[in-house]
Amino acid sequence: MAITLNGNGTITGYTPTITTSMLPAGSVIQTVSAGSNVYENITMGATLSTWVAITKIDCDITTSVANSKFLLSGNIFGEPATDDHDISFRVGRQIGGTDASDLFIGADGDGKVTFKLNQGYSSGNEDSTPSSNSFSNLLDSPNQSAGTTIKYRVYISVSSSAVAFHLNRALNSATTYGYERGYSNLTVMEIAV
Repeated sequence: MAITLNGNGTITGYTPTITTSMLPAGSVIQTVSAGSNVYENITMGATLSTWVAITKIDCDITTSVANSKFLLSGNIFGEPATDDHDISFRVGRQIGGTDASDLFIGADGDGKVTFKLNQGYSSGNEDSTPSSNSFSNLLDSPNQSAGTTIKYRVYISVSSSAVAFHLNRALNSATTYGYERGYSNLTVMEIAV
């Protein structure tokens, strides 16, 4: 096909190729998102040292360029079978199938968490009002070579006795009309450096 310069300044017959190396620092190279509105009963251990992955929103991303950064945001919807303030979350990453680190956590002590569950209504039996937590703009710098697959995930834990967290719904809403149902997700954007 011939390349034609049109009178209005456009070009016909030519499509330029843009590579990730041509993008300025701070550009979004790619976005990967995982979400679910499916109910899951997540059983947690009895201490903050026992963390359970919310696997329905695991997000795998393969680096396009070396040493890029990753911007994370997400939302967790659900209700625990205990007081909301007993529930904690961490954001973490795995590289090569091994937990590499927990990200964005507080310093020192047993309560190293990324965020706590928002305080919802507590009727004493925690069975009717789920909470929703959103987090955004968490920037990770894993310093990996191009072509490395990274799994980002959210972990949940409880600070008291072993209980269940009812992801994407109220505790007692299996078949009951009128109880909230929700959606949880994790989004990861690769950012050029």
